[in-house]
Amino acid sequence: MKKVVIWTFKRCPFCVKSKILLDQLNVEYEEIQIPFGDKRLNELALKTGCTTLPQTFVNDEYIGDNSRLYELQAEGVLESILK
Repeated sequence: MKKVVIWTFKRCPFCVKSKILLDQLNVEYEEIQIPFGDKRLNELALKTGCTTLPQTFVNDEYIGDNSRLYELQAEGVLESILK
């Protein structure tokens, strides 16, 4: 099974939407919730080029943010990427 990790903020509506989508697809994931301003956000930005959350990884490969997850879902490929 693939390892899915989602980095989130506590009160982020886009983070909630991404987690709801993963839950609807019955995908098990690890959530790493960080406080706003945490230095790990800078580390993620260097790795992904993205400074916002959520950020989703599958087997340590960056998949994308909330918008990208929904794009992949609309294309019908998200489930195969995650499972």
